[in-house]
Amino acid sequence: MQEDCGDVEDHDGGVCVVESLEVNRKERWGVNVCFLLIGMGASITWYSVTFAISYFIMEFNSLSEYFWTFFLLCYNLPGLPIQILQFCCTTVPNEVDSERSQYYDERKQYILSCTLCYLCLAGILLTFPLIFLLNLPVLLIFVFASFYILAIGTVQGILYGRIFQLASLFSPQDFSSIPSCMAGIGLSTILLLVLTIGEHFDGAKASTGDVILYFAPLSVIPLLSTIALTYAIYCRNPLQRTLG
Repeated sequence: MQEDCGDVEDHDGGVCVVESLEVNRKERWGVNVCFLLIGMGASITWYSVTFAISYFIMEFNSLSEYFWTFFLLCYNLPGLPIQILQFCCTTVPNEVDSERSQYYDERKQYILSCTLCYLCLAGILLTFPLIFLLNLPVLLIFVFASFYILAIGTVQGILYGRIFQLASLFSPQDFSSIPSCMAGIGLSTILLLVLTIGEHFDGAKASTGDVILYFAPLSVIPLLSTIALTYAIYCRNPLQRTLG
């Protein structure tokens, strides 16, 4: 692999080193696979709930035949407010900020928020089925389940915005970060299909223990996404700029 040492420019009396990196195939595939995992981890929790819909029908259909409509409302309700909030919280760069953004790698600002979101999604996958073990009235269990669905919608709403902002920081000439992220979101449904067939999971006949065993292994996916996220943030990036 050939690597250019970079162009040198004066910047406010200092020396600015603009890195010019040539990306090899290994680096390109590494970043693309990482964004595949990043997309999978962001979507796997909600898709797990939808694949187990027959179990929830068995639990809540006696309460109301519109329970799933309410679940969808809880899941989708946070989306628009979160996007508006993220838009309003985005700082419009002034001239100084625009100059600084050319010389600093912006990816590191995403690691904390995205990691926390992935840990929340993994925790939801581990604990959500446990509420059905509680000896409580079905209405109260439904309220708890609704809060879990609301939490999934909120966390995923935040995470989707962050991971696609992160993906946009990679050069489309060198990486397929955004398409890989979208492909990962779709790939999680294929993984769930394989798991459903492999475990012979039938929500209509499943016990709470079966649902726990169905959800628990999937919590590994968001955890793997945090590793992929770390690699994507700290790997070499042709758009990266450093001050010397």
